[in-house]
Amino acid sequence: MRYKLSAVGIVILLMSAFSVHAQTPSYAALLTITHSGVEIRRANTEAWVALPENSESPFGVGDVLRTDETGRALLTFLDQIDLLILPESTYELLEFGNELDARINGYAVQRQTQTPRFRAYRLEVMGSAPLVVTSPAAWLAVWPDVVTVAEGEAKIITNDVEHTVTAGEGIRAVPGGEPDITPLESPLNAARLVGLLDGCPGEMDTVNNLNVNVRFGSDLRQGVIGNIPNATPVSVMGVNLSGTWYRIQAFSGFGWVQQPLVANTCADLPILPDDQFERSIGIFEVLPLELALLEPFFGPPTSDLWFYRSIVE
Repeated sequence: MRYKLSAVGIVILLMSAFSVHAQTPSYAALLTITHSGVEIRRANTEAWVALPENSESPFGVGDVLRTDETGRALLTFLDQIDLLILPESTYELLEFGNELDARINGYAVQRQTQTPRFRAYRLEVMGSAPLVVTSPAAWLAVWPDVVTVAEGEAKIITNDVEHTVTAGEGIRAVPGGEPDITPLESPLNAARLVGLLDGCPGEMDTVNNLNVNVRFGSDLRQGVIGNIPNATPVSVMGVNLSGTWYRIQAFSGFGWVQQPLVANTCADLPILPDDQFERSIGIFEVLPLELALLEPFFGPPTSDLWFYRSIVE
């Protein structure tokens, strides 16, 4: 369902808004809470206030939004841009008018529904290295240090140099150096990008063509995050101290499989602690409007049960 944020709509929203809506210089977007676990700090205030699931309110310059491990929120800018803020993220709107200027620390997917009217655009992606989107692609996703593009092309500045990232590519900022830009196949997520850039090629090699369980850590007592069919290519990221488990790129994150089950010729792999435990963002009860934004980057729900955590095969 689409929402049109007109001048009349803004007035109605302001009149009906609950007490957390402090006065801000201008309202820019319609904020919809798609899953509980979202707080807002209004411009010129200090208090964080929780927003209820399914609620709607204006979002303006100086407002800051943050999500916990379950929270998700959709920002709709004048029916021109949909921005889905994912769990464990903070988003701040710095300027809105002729320019859309914002900052994000965390994870989000953005899609243009029509050509924006802004003369300038700036999205600062927080991470270990400077990364600023100065011209958005029609469809992109962001993680700390990483942007991937599903449709169109984006202009991105890292370390004061502008780069073009086109559909089917991702970029990773590198502190003080040239960024890594590489083509990707769907799903276009940051973990797959890191796996291609830093991993060593391998392949699942099991007995009797069995699927391989991927676990949170290098121990059979650790939970299973999914399974991978035999003969599937994988990126090997490291080995545990005991040399009995490999860390691999799996689904939209990373996981562990037993060492004899991965055929490879990797040398000098990073040696990782035996007690390393993987974690990754995930969502519960995905909505159709969210899935329509997420699928190029995380695939369909049944292909990544770690990310789509409430889906059961």
